[in-house]
Amino acid sequence: MKQNLTKYFSKYIISKVTIKHPNMMQIRLHTSAAILITPLLLLVAVHSSPAQQTLCYPLTNNLSSQSMNALDLEPLPNLNGQTGNFLTVPVPQNLCSGGGTMQAWHFEDNAGLAFNNSNGFLGCGYTIEFLFKFDELPGLFDSPWLWIVGFQGGQDNGIFLEVNPLFGTFLEIWQGNTKLQMIPFSSFNTNDWYKFTLVRTCSGLVSVYVNCTLMTTFNDNTAQIFLPGSKAIFFQDDPAILTGEASPGKVRDMKFSNYSLTATEAAGNCSCLCDALNGCSVEFIQMLTTCDPAEVGTVSEVFQVSSLCGCACDSISTTITSLVGAADTTFLDFTTCDPDQAGVAVQYFQNIGGCDSVVVTTVQLSISDTTYLEVPTCEESSVGTITIDWTNAQGCDSTVVITTFYLEPDTLFQGILQACSGAAPVVFGNLANGPGFYCGDLSPDDCSIPCLEVVFNDTQWIQLDTMLAEGEVFEFAGVEVSDDASVCGFFENMAGCDSTVCYNVVFEPALSSGEAINDWGIYVPTAFSPNGDGVNDYFTR
Repeated sequence: MKQNLTKYFSKYIISKVTIKHPNMMQIRLHTSAAILITPLLLLVAVHSSPAQQTLCYPLTNNLSSQSMNALDLEPLPNLNGQTGNFLTVPVPQNLCSGGGTMQAWHFEDNAGLAFNNSNGFLGCGYTIEFLFKFDELPGLFDSPWLWIVGFQGGQDNGIFLEVNPLFGTFLEIWQGNTKLQMIPFSSFNTNDWYKFTLVRTCSGLVSVYVNCTLMTTFNDNTAQIFLPGSKAIFFQDDPAILTGEASPGKVRDMKFSNYSLTATEAAGNCSCLCDALNGCSVEFIQMLTTCDPAEVGTVSEVFQVSSLCGCACDSISTTITSLVGAADTTFLDFTTCDPDQAGVAVQYFQNIGGCDSVVVTTVQLSISDTTYLEVPTCEESSVGTITIDWTNAQGCDSTVVITTFYLEPDTLFQGILQACSGAAPVVFGNLANGPGFYCGDLSPDDCSIPCLEVVFNDTQWIQLDTMLAEGEVFEFAGVEVSDDASVCGFFENMAGCDSTVCYNVVFEPALSSGEAINDWGIYVPTAFSPNGDGVNDYFTR
């Protein structure tokens, strides 16, 4: 086996892509230099066959061929027992600008597929084609070779892809441990799909095409490493011998023909690569309606469309015809101010289903309307009635009659305004220099005259007397006295005006032994003179 090169470059990371399920393939010609999809075409020798025949495996939802007599492809598991599964992935934009999705078989790392040739379908001359991609390239410590196709598993007999970080990428033909050919393939990457074509004639001439471009031609008549045996093996070198010579990837549209394509045919099979990726069209369903019950039902037609790039698929065209129903009636309502236009009109049409349709239009007459309004006024000159002509929402005449009546002005008393003497408050925009009633202007809203009563409050002065015994202290308005004195405080009364309160404080001496005190301890003089001289000013103390 080939030596595992651990000194090689770091591993490549790429995205995974699969192909859409082909239910019907339509022939469309797409030519673009950027297209890199390629099914692998392998020419396998057919000893003799009564007629040229192709077995096509779409690989979109099963491993079966479209031919009823063909055996299924065999999934080859890796050492972990993994084989693969069907996936839906986007069509690569660099290949087909239309986008979309496609179905394909995804094979796991070191897993593969095998074509059972035990019945000798592939002889000395054959063709094998398929679309495929690798999802990963070898890493730094991996073997640089990836198995593509061969007929003798466990031996290096077949087509390999070598990814060499020092010298580049090559498509290689191996026989045993000998490299027969090494073809540069620098454009290979893990993003694109490729079409490989391998053609072998019974004379032993083998031709390999990539994207319908001839890569190499060699004579296999002596070595016969491409003479098919019981199986054709794809993407898996024998994992029991060397597991590193494989990569996970995807494949679809595998075609096995018991005859050899000509060079012209092999080189011209890429004009419809996007057809192959977009797959066969799904069932076409057409919905129709009818007024005739005899036409109701479902009609299906089956036909087949072929493509050089993909497998021929059955296409089903289904027409479903449903009954629309009886004639329909639509009612419309309108209004008019013109008596000549009022009434009911019936019109007959044909609806989109081709059935009778009746439209009943009712036009109702809208008469002119009159609105009456009453508005009060305080001005006798404004009393009267006016009429205004309008147009209502229906476009008819509308009359508004406005009657203005006289409202006697009334006085509105708003309360009392208290002021201090000497002040001049402003009342309704005028100075109030004295007490009395003051009124404002007439209000046109309610015909009222606002009025206020202004009251002036004088400054107050209050005189109070108090008598204390000698030795006591009198306190008022923050002032303390212990001798006869007059103490005043200044305040603001309830009207907000200045107010003065004064206390006349008198201190009496202690009682002498000769003064009479009644049984209650109260001194009562025989007479008192409240003249403010300090002697007998009080009746008792």
